[in-house]
Amino acid sequence: MESYIVIDGWKSNVRFSSAHIIPEYEKCGRLHGHSYAVHVKIVGELDKKGIIFDFTQVKHIIKQIADGLDHKILIPEKSNIAKIGKQGKNVKIVFLEK
Repeated sequence: MESYIVIDGWKSNVRFSSAHIIPEYEKCGRLHGHSYAVHVKIVGELDKKGIIFDFTQVKHIIKQIADGLDHKILIPEKSNIAKIGKQGKNVKIVFLEK
């Protein structure tokens, strides 16, 4: 029988803060930041102990993902951004010739 578990990132402290920009939208067109939480739903068969997956292993993995995103800039992959390029350690984004 398939069951599932849900991990709420707010309650489990799997959070990160990042800046982002969505140039197509006036409100989000300037670089700004948010706090995010990672929520996970795992679906699977229960083992003999009634466990789908070891919670501590899952939390460790998603915490590593969140830590990798913490204090980074998120750039939308599907956007009308004309050009994204690296300049050394910097990233240059061109949108509407700006």
